[in-house]
Amino acid sequence: MASANTIPISSTVHDFWVAERDGGSARWLRLAIQNEVCTLLGQHAKTGSTESDFAALAAEVTPSAPCYVLFREDGRRWVLVSYIPDGASVRERTMYASALNSLARDLGDEYFAYRARFASPADFSWSALKAEQQPVECLNEREQHFKQLDEMEN
Repeated sequence: MASANTIPISSTVHDFWVAERDGGSARWLRLAIQNEVCTLLGQHAKTGSTESDFAALAAEVTPSAPCYVLFREDGRRWVLVSYIPDGASVRERTMYASALNSLARDLGDEYFAYRARFASPADFSWSALKAEQQPVECLNEREQHFKQLDEMEN
């Protein structure tokens, strides 16, 4: 059994992601952990506005089954959504929560503008996504030091 924080991604997920991340026509990719591997459950092409496409995700998630969604806001701006419902088993909730960072690292953290976490299909609305924004700040130690100095001066 693979460690929960080192769940590998399938070659299908990898290949689809590489084809879509810098262009492509997919609005989102939905992933799940099956047999200790992160697999592709489905994808959806851009059909309408970003907001309506995101709201349509609610119909795609199973209320008690966790998943990840790679959602394209626009162009190359992606959001990594973890859907971990309270009704999922403790084992599933733990596995999905602990595998999230390795998934982001394996896919390339730099492609995700931010992450969001939802626990109910009702959460899949544009306003809820915006409320959940958690910008990922990627600063090295030197940049963090300069940021702290700037904050102290202001």
